[in-house]
Amino acid sequence: MIERSSFDIVNTPGTLEGKEEHKLEYIRGMISTVREDIKIVMLYITLAFAIILLFLSQIPLSTLLSLPLLFRIFAFIGIVFQSAAALFFFLYIRNLHITQMRMTRCIVSLDTIRTRELWAGEAGVWQQNKTKYQLGKYALTCGSICLGIVLFKILIL
Repeated sequence: MIERSSFDIVNTPGTLEGKEEHKLEYIRGMISTVREDIKIVMLYITLAFAIILLFLSQIPLSTLLSLPLLFRIFAFIGIVFQSAAALFFFLYIRNLHITQMRMTRCIVSLDTIRTRELWAGEAGVWQQNKTKYQLGKYALTCGSICLGIVLFKILIL
């Protein structure tokens, strides 16, 4: 008997053989996972827009215009980064939605292998679109830092 390491056990996908009702439950579970991922990424979009709106609605334009040029540039760049984050996350969600529709088509044939590949395979949604998600995270972080610097400057004026 060949002993497998814990790493091998965890990283080897389980078999997708089984009864039809179990296959159906698996596909529904995967579709549910996609829906949850969409909800979470949608919160990132909401956060990006909330930061922009809060910044623009709570800091008077006269205050922003009275800042040194460097800080006005930081404010502009911060807003651009936040907008870019929302866009990247939206594009990622769009691909998640398309994947969800493809998974739904797998219900009729109970194609669990295609369902798993759509989610986690080499041609799956993550492998094909992770750059959009990661760019969204980086843009959200950079935008928050830029706007935080401007806010800090305003508060210590």
